[in-house]
Amino acid sequence: MDLTARTDRRDFRLAACATPIAAPGVSDFQTIESPTNVAFLNPPMTIGTVLVEAPRRAIRQGEYFMARFLAHSGWKRASFLALTAEEAPAMRDIVTLRMLADPQDAPQRAHPRERIGLKLQSRVRQGTSLGTDAAIQVTVVDASRGGVCVETPAALAVGDVLYLESPQQPDNGADFEVLRADPMTRNRYGGRFLQQEAGSLLFEQLVEAARAERAARRTRAEQDAAETPLPAEDEPPTRGMHTR
Repeated sequence: MDLTARTDRRDFRLAACATPIAAPGVSDFQTIESPTNVAFLNPPMTIGTVLVEAPRRAIRQGEYFMARFLAHSGWKRASFLALTAEEAPAMRDIVTLRMLADPQDAPQRAHPRERIGLKLQSRVRQGTSLGTDAAIQVTVVDASRGGVCVETPAALAVGDVLYLESPQQPDNGADFEVLRADPMTRNRYGGRFLQQEAGSLLFEQLVEAARAERAARRTRAEQDAAETPLPAEDEPPTRGMHTR
């Protein structure tokens, strides 16, 4: 097979982002390890097969994943199964896919995110490699009413469910499900709250605590600056070492 001709084609190329998907309770289910940028080489459709160019070994035969792409009618999302994967030049693979269903609308984020930057405790509700009720520390990078982005040295996997404690009242936290892992930062994960009401309440508490912490840091910095002694009026400012 002449893979060079296929990867150099110019008649069609559609950028997309492929992400792992979870199937709780389904045995022998395989998905890609982490999100990755890909390019469709022919229009994605349920009729026939679809070709996609991906980084080497990012998508393997038998793996399922979700892809988000911009169509003429707006952003779309669809699930795919990798049928075959063949090596191509420049450390790329050409993967033959089957689209499992017609694409669905994938609008832009409904809930705006807010920077948080707080370290909190979390407990594993359901984990692939971590035991139930295992306690782990996470840093909440940012959050919205729909979910959170956290950093942790613990090895999480797509589909894991964790309980995130509230910064004010640990028992008033919320459960979130891991939906993605950041391919550039291996210890960063994104997830969605499983209960909208509890997640929304936790989001408000996170924002309040984060803003209070930032305000306290600004106050300390201002106090430190005010306490720094100023040079005497008749003392010339220091300009470094003088040599004769």
